[in-house]
Amino acid sequence: MLELLLIDETNPRSVGFQLNEMAEHVRAFPAQGTVNEPLHENVLLGELREQLGRAEYRRLVGAFEGQMRGIVNDYFDSLTDKFASLSDALTQRYINLTPPKATVG
Repeated sequence: MLELLLIDETNPRSVGFQLNEMAEHVRAFPAQGTVNEPLHENVLLGELREQLGRAEYRRLVGAFEGQMRGIVNDYFDSLTDKFASLSDALTQRYINLTPPKATVG
């Protein structure tokens, strides 16, 4: 079940399918930056794909069934953080047209 929801690229509800769709849409956005420097959102998409690709599903399932849910929670927290960073990067580049505010302190 976990593989179906995470990496099945034929399942429109899976994370892997959605990452592929997002990558397609990001490629269609107007290019900005230099040729030698990949866009930050492409780097984040790559990191998410890599994390999904190396996930040890049997270990995650075993941890969940064995009441070691902290491992599972950490994995999903990490995915959530990367998705939030991707959202922020896309928002900053294509929606917010003002530079980020500098933090003081």
